[in-house]
Amino acid sequence: MKIALLMTTQVIPMGKVIYYMTLAKALAMCPNFGTLNCPKWYEALVRSLLKEQKDDGRWENAPASHGWEHIPELATAYALLALQVKKPLPPQRLWMSLILASNADLHVYDPLGRHIGMNYQLSRIENEIPSASFEIDAQGRQIVTLTELIPGEYRVELVGTGTGDYSLTVEGYEDGEAVLSTTFSGTIIPGETWVVSALVSSIIGELTLYVEEPVPVPTGLVATPGNTIVDLRWKPYEVPDFDLVGYNVYRSETRGTGYERINADVVTGTSYRDSGLMNGVTYYYVITAVDRLGQETKYSTEASATPIAGIGLFYDMEYRSQAEAEAAGWTFTGLWKLITEEQARRFSPRPTPFPSPTHAAYFGNENGNYVTLGTLGTEAPPDRPELRLMQAGSRRSYGELTSPAIPVSGVSSVELSFQYFRVVEYYPKGSYDKAYVQVSFDGGSWETIWSLDSTTPSEPGWKSAGPITISVPTGASTMRVRFAFDSVYHFYNNYLGWLVDNVRIMSAQPGVTRFTYSNLTVAPTAGPIPLRITAVATVTNIGTTRGAENVRFFVDGVERATRAVTLDPGSSTTVTFAYTFTDPGNYSVTIDNLPPVTVRAGMALFYEGFEAGALGWEFTNLWHISSDSGCFQCEKLS
Repeated sequence: MKIALLMTTQVIPMGKVIYYMTLAKALAMCPNFGTLNCPKWYEALVRSLLKEQKDDGRWENAPASHGWEHIPELATAYALLALQVKKPLPPQRLWMSLILASNADLHVYDPLGRHIGMNYQLSRIENEIPSASFEIDAQGRQIVTLTELIPGEYRVELVGTGTGDYSLTVEGYEDGEAVLSTTFSGTIIPGETWVVSALVSSIIGELTLYVEEPVPVPTGLVATPGNTIVDLRWKPYEVPDFDLVGYNVYRSETRGTGYERINADVVTGTSYRDSGLMNGVTYYYVITAVDRLGQETKYSTEASATPIAGIGLFYDMEYRSQAEAEAAGWTFTGLWKLITEEQARRFSPRPTPFPSPTHAAYFGNENGNYVTLGTLGTEAPPDRPELRLMQAGSRRSYGELTSPAIPVSGVSSVELSFQYFRVVEYYPKGSYDKAYVQVSFDGGSWETIWSLDSTTPSEPGWKSAGPITISVPTGASTMRVRFAFDSVYHFYNNYLGWLVDNVRIMSAQPGVTRFTYSNLTVAPTAGPIPLRITAVATVTNIGTTRGAENVRFFVDGVERATRAVTLDPGSSTTVTFAYTFTDPGNYSVTIDNLPPVTVRAGMALFYEGFEAGALGWEFTNLWHISSDSGCFQCEKLS
């Protein structure tokens, strides 16, 4: 058999080029294949290719290989493409299971960038992959099952939450029968991220799963938006035997895919500014570490940011120590301190990972609560003896975290935003455990601009506050921000307390559109399937100019619909979405970034839609089945 490559002026579609090249490479990998004369040549090629496949599912080093074509990844890609071209299989027949036993969190991203795993901002498991499931078995193992595989590369991340060994098992199934099982073992430390790539393809009735060894990737990537810019920073990549020379930065406007390198030269530090961007557009970033041979690690975990009109005046908390923060002008009183993720990992509930790479400010002690030892207070002793004992050794807890002086000359207003993790006593009958934020201009009086207390239940998980618009007095030159915590009482102080991170102050500029969402209602929240619901929310433009936005409707974290809304500054409207659940289960429903509502769809004990007539029903007078709609209704008979 001969394969000739002819020079021609004809423009050939790239799809055909890849198709014929792949078949040619596959033929070259099977020197004993024969000819293409028989009508079943493709089936014969498939059999020859399968004979060349290794036990672990890969191909490599065929006799006709040359140049770079000896590497397993390329040979495997050629073989898989050749086999996929003519013989696609229904994806629902093939599925995969990942089982992790480790002090780590398990995350899986499919080839479209959809995620299943812990959402650290919401402190819950999110699932964006259709028909995927996440469970923790009796042995404490995390198990992700993917029952509707699509061809492509699945990214599996292990994010270290403690120090110890890990064991990750990847299993492939066809129609419920295991056809492949691969286990990887190693050690992991807190904050470390290891990535496993799984190439999934269907091959003549079997699942081919080529799984690479786990490798560590850069961590701690944080993206901070500004006016047409995004500032990136990350933790140093310190891996033994990796001869690091720097990093490459990649950007996409699509979550989880489509990344393109944006740095001309290797970045030698741990920060990068991406400029010339469009305000209002969300950009997604990943980085890789590069060694002296130009080889790169796999992508880091993704970070995103949306540039906004405004001038970044201040950004905090990435100090290497509390002493460095104090040297920069921060003051810490009471139990306030700067802590690392390692220090916080033994707390309960665990507030890691932090939103920023390394540090957060914490009001609490080394035991993970805000009990303050001191003199017995003047309050009457409680009834319970264990509380009297606690009272005898503690006192009211109070402290302030105050920022450096921030220049605001020539600025009419600023916007403050921050992230926090708060766990305190819930007591709706009184105001205790107060967490509040204040501002002061030019050393003047303090004004409270944000607060929570014991009447608001704790919400474990990192939450976002702001942007809070603050008017700057005419002629003011500096401002300070103060985070204060006051337990008020010395009882029930054995809760986690309050952590603060990512404090950002931007100058508010004219002509900004900013939409907020409120008053989510979902009805009904329970019923038999098919269950049709409506979700309604209020949208308000709190900006200073007319603008438009796509309002998004989510079910179980997956966007199901959008509505375009245009509003003048200060105006509001309501948006309504309708959705029908056809399968029983509990579903999380929300609009944009509002707290979700749980909808329970169940199996009805009895349901009649009259689609197939009215077997067993009795009709009197004018009752009958309408012929035009198939619905049960009353019509006058002629």
